[in-house]
Amino acid sequence: MRVYELMEQEDNDPQPEAALRFLEAIDGTVESLALQPLEGRRRTLRGRDLKNIRS
Repeated sequence: MRVYELMEQEDNDPQPEAALRFLEAIDGTVESLALQPLEGRRRTLRGRDLKNIRS
């Protein structure tokens, strides 16, 4: 289930405020990566699709 789906459900237990904070945190992370895409330490992973992953 996606975060926005949790927010739309009236009878759902999770707090909508927590979902909004999560989305804001994701936005901040994406903006930071857009400004400095090579930020973080380069990881060496086995999978071809995981080449050049940073964390």
